[in-house]
This record gives sequence, structure tokens and C-alpha cells, in this order.
Amino acid sequence: KVAGLHIVSSTNEFAFLITLSIYPDANEVQDKETELREYGILAYEQAFEDYRHLVATYLPEQQDILVQLEQAGKNLQEGSTELILLLEEETIDASAILEAKGRFEEQELIYLSVIGEALDGEAGELIERERLVKSTVATSLLTIRIFTLVAVVASVLASDVIFASITHPI
Repeated sequence: KVAGLHIVSSTNEFAFLITLSIYPDANEVQDKETELREYGILAYEQAFEDYRHLVATYLPEQQDILVQLEQAGKNLQEGSTELILLLEEETIDASAILEAKGRFEEQELIYLSVIGEALDGEAGELIERERLVKSTVATSLLTIRIFTLVAVVASVLASDVIFASITHPI
């Protein structure tokens, strides 16, 4: 989620800085925002691969969300690239930029929605696993108590038999 939002914020900063091209250090700051955007893309790709592994290993029922997330992430990156390319053109077409920005914002909302679904699914899985662990612990404790009780009773019976055999020889 954070990596995707990093792409969004860097794209928006870049767009803002393009409008301030009269600013003396604008190119330097734009380069920095481009670096931050590229870092956000790399961080997103790494986080997505980690999530892909998590789904493959522990959450196979979330495969459909994984596919949706992959598409939403690609759309977000493509929207970012489209908007930046439009902003870098020699002649600025304001209507094209506004349309691209609108699509980009829509892609951001879709991305956040899919991330929310994924997090909800993981939270549900976590609650279920926590319930299973608690149940396993409770069952284990009950089993330990029963075996302890059986061991104590067996010890008492064995001591009675030994005591009886010592006090009443055959």
C-alpha cells in the first residue's frame, strides 16, 4: 500500500513542480521526484512479490485478489507514466493533462480498494488462524491435565500395591 502511494505522491509532486518551471532549481527537484517515483515502483514490485509468495504459501484462496492487485498496480504505474509524459511535452494540452490526471486518480482509488480487500482477507485469515491456535492450545492443556491426572492416579495405585506387597508378604 505504501509503495503504491509513494508512486502517487511522487507523480503529484512532479506535476506540481512542472507548473513551477520558472523556479530556479525546478529541474533538480523534478529529477529527485523522478528518482522517488522509480524507488516507489521498485518498492511496489518487491512488496508485490512478497505478497505473491504469501498468497502462494498461506492464502491460496486470495489468488483472485492477487490478480486484481497486480492489474491495479500496473494501471497505477501506467497512469503515472502517462501523466508525467504529458507534463513533459513541449506544448502542454491542459485538457489531455486533466483527463490523464482524472484517470490516474481513478486508478489510485481502484488500487486502494483492492489493497483494502486484500488486507480484509488477510485479517480474516489471521482471526481464523488465531482461533485455531487458541483451540489447539486449549486442547493441549486439557490433554496434559488428563494425562497428569492419570499419572497421579496410577502412581497412587502403584504405591498402594507396593505398600500392600511389603506389609503383607505372600
